[in-house]
Amino acid sequence: MSLRPSLLCAGDQVAVVAPAGRVELQRVSPALDLLRSWGLEVLTGPTVGSRYFQFSADDDTRFADLRFALEHPSVKAVFCARGGYGLVRLLPRLQALAGTLTPRWVVGYSDITALHSLINCTYGWQSVHGPMPAGFEPGPEHAQSWELLRQMLFSGQASCLVPPHPLNRFGSASGVLTGGNLSVLHGLTGTPFFPSVKPRILFLEEVGEAMYHVDRMMLNLKLSGVLSGLSGLIVGGMTDMKDDASVFGKDACAIIREHVEEYDYPVIFGFPAGHDALNRPLLMGAECSLEVGQSGVVLSFP
Repeated sequence: MSLRPSLLCAGDQVAVVAPAGRVELQRVSPALDLLRSWGLEVLTGPTVGSRYFQFSADDDTRFADLRFALEHPSVKAVFCARGGYGLVRLLPRLQALAGTLTPRWVVGYSDITALHSLINCTYGWQSVHGPMPAGFEPGPEHAQSWELLRQMLFSGQASCLVPPHPLNRFGSASGVLTGGNLSVLHGLTGTPFFPSVKPRILFLEEVGEAMYHVDRMMLNLKLSGVLSGLSGLIVGGMTDMKDDASVFGKDACAIIREHVEEYDYPVIFGFPAGHDALNRPLLMGAECSLEVGQSGVVLSFP
């Protein structure tokens, strides 16, 4: 049974760090103001606003900043400022911290998938696949995403209803929710950091990938036995996907549906989480149940 960090309350201290790609302080300032409006005391790590080529800082600095946030006794939640690339470079050193840390919320998505996998499977905590400060923009869907995040962190509200999708496969399932960005998971296959808990309900989302590469990554998951071992599959946003001049012939959802056709577990498409304006937070590493029917989908957490 994984550990669920304590809910937040007004007056709690939280940290914002950039453990992967670089991000300007002014880009995250609106989200920092929002966190303060929730009554939180916000610490900003030195990686926020700094720059080292495409990264926010060198590996040592990014590790030290994230470690500080994970170890500080007063920090109740760690918000990753953005994704990008770079978290995977820190995994061996982060793995060595297992057993020495007190559970706290870690929030992020995209490249932060690697951190969720480590936290869920090695630290034994639950975490939140959800919106990040660098992606905060005006508009009702962004506002809804952050309000849902606030409700999850302060009130524990995680269950949701999702409209039906024509590619859905009906059924019921239960298991531990794992996964995240397809490209990051593809890069973790065959390593100790791939989420290996069972039974599991796998969540996948992606952005900006070519169709043939989606096919390649799904084949990787299939040939490595990941897809056959699931109890359910949730497909989130497949955002700004592209095709090349030769034309693959199927979109991302059709490719994924093809590669799970032989299995009998429920599959849902179009879950509102990923690189879209509406990025519904998900409780990763937590036991959940999935009910997929003609009228829609119920995802619930005990």
